Amino acid sequence: MYVAMLVWLLAALLASEADGDCPAREADPHHEMLLHMNLSCASDNSYRPLKDLATAVHVRLRFLLNYMTFDDDKETVTVSTWVEFNWKNELLAWNESDYGGAREVQMDSQAMWSPVFTLLNADVSVYTPHRVYTTCLITSDGTVTCVPLFPHTGLCSTALRYWPHDRRNCTLYYASWMQTEDKVNLSFHEQDPLVFQEFQSAPGWRLLDITHARLPGQRTCCPYKDPVLSISFILKREAAGLTATVLMPSVLVVLLTCSSLLLTANLKTRLSLLCFSLFAHFVLLSQVCFLLPTFSSESPHILLFLRASIFVTLLCVWETLSIMSLIIKASPAPGWVVRVNGSLMDGPARCLVISEFGVCASGEDGVVDDGRANREWTKFANIVNSCVFSVCVLLYSLLIFVYFPVDSS
Repeated sequence: MYVAMLVWLLAALLASEADGDCPAREADPHHEMLLHMNLSCASDNSYRPLKDLATAVHVRLRFLLNYMTFDDDKETVTVSTWVEFNWKNELLAWNESDYGGAREVQMDSQAMWSPVFTLLNADVSVYTPHRVYTTCLITSDGTVTCVPLFPHTGLCSTALRYWPHDRRNCTLYYASWMQTEDKVNLSFHEQDPLVFQEFQSAPGWRLLDITHARLPGQRTCCPYKDPVLSISFILKREAAGLTATVLMPSVLVVLLTCSSLLLTANLKTRLSLLCFSLFAHFVLLSQVCFLLPTFSSESPHILLFLRASIFVTLLCVWETLSIMSLIIKASPAPGWVVRVNGSLMDGPARCLVISEFGVCASGEDGVVDDGRANREWTKFANIVNSCVFSVCVLLYSLLIFVYFPVDSS
């Protein structure tokens, strides 16, 4: 028992000597360490770094744009940006000769004052004022440079009137949170305020232009001014795929409807083509509704075009059924029908009438020539069909001119 206790005491003694604290050493402070210690003591993140509080802190910004994404359902745009902040901290200036010629030093932004940067038209679900949290570079004259990475999510309403050849103008508004112009004055850098050579636009969009402006920020609600920095992104949708899947089929169903009016009605092929065209309209309409974004402040013209084209196709179906009943009539035509036929078919206007409904003696059509009565009804059917064809061509021309989306670039 005594031997075991002796062994345990020896082991504890050896362990304490092996794991004991290192002997205290005096740190040999070099110039950069001294400078950093003095700057840490001189800085405070709770008040503006000015000796004269009557002046404003001038903060200059440069935006290095990375990439952009859209959320059509939420009508939001997210821009990832490196923001370069520059301002002068009068409390962090030093004499280079006192610190071995040190011209610059790095400090955490939490240890000193930094502007509270906010996006005014931010998405409510992710809204928060941004304070600069990064490592900053300080020069001997007190100039501070910080380059944090900010993902900004702002509101950008969709306007789908000219979809799929629509454009989008998204503007982000930045300001210094709860700090007026006489306290913190935000402005863009004089040279290269926006750097977007490496900018990647949102998938499916082509960047046309980026503009920036400094707005005075005078509010009607408040007596003070706080300047606002705005950045506008003008983009155009890449519509090659949507043109092939939406616009070209829309043209084809229009041609199908118009060309069916040139067919003989009593073969029933014409009615079948019109019904197929009507079915194609509804299939195309469902495809457009599937591809369209959920929300928009405007009605897309392509939907209005297809809606009107459906009504025109229904008109052609009704006209075809009416003509089919006319060309098989055996009763004598009334006098006004004979007069209309005579005035149009015996004059120069006969060149404008499409003579497609002939009178068959017999055959699969089952149309029997009943003499003059049937010929008068056939002439009248040709006149009605020519008028309907002309009206359809005119209506489609107006619809294409007014509602059909085209690429304006």
